[in-house]
Amino acid sequence: VNSLTGGEPSQRLRVQVPYCCCSLDGELAVGSHRVAMEHLLITTIATVLVVGCGPSPPDISIQYAAEDGNIEAIKQHLAAGADVNMEDLQGRTSLHYAAGQHILFGVYDQWMDAENREMLGNLQRVHKETVALLIAKGADVNAKEDDGRTPLDWAENDEIADLIRKHGGKTGDELEAEGK
Repeated sequence: VNSLTGGEPSQRLRVQVPYCCCSLDGELAVGSHRVAMEHLLITTIATVLVVGCGPSPPDISIQYAAEDGNIEAIKQHLAAGADVNMEDLQGRTSLHYAAGQHILFGVYDQWMDAENREMLGNLQRVHKETVALLIAKGADVNAKEDDGRTPLDWAENDEIADLIRKHGGKTGDELEAEGK
């Protein structure tokens, strides 16, 4: 139960189950209406417990799924009700991780052979798709991590940087210059 507010003679009741599509919102009133609402609440909870409430999130966090370019795991998280802008302990979102995966690859690109360059190209394509999915699902392109960097600051790949900019993304320095 997320909240119980209000006063006599009725109270507002809101029930939401994390990672679940089920919710109950209604009025609790004195007398027979209260009994009806209690019955509805018990029935709803029993249904959720017996039938389940939809897809479960995968065993990997949404941030790590974004870092790995695991689009299916990201979709499972979002279908299960995960917040696309959920932050880790440093304030980084999934979009930070998806955009920044190319940092190390760009450094070592000059020493890669043809096979590894092809693998890198495929990985960059997957991460561009991951960034596009996260943005389409409402990821904040200007989310700042604790040190003020945004997903655009993390984007070492020009295609990903262009995609983030296309959706209004700015660097931490640009946002600071604007007073944000």
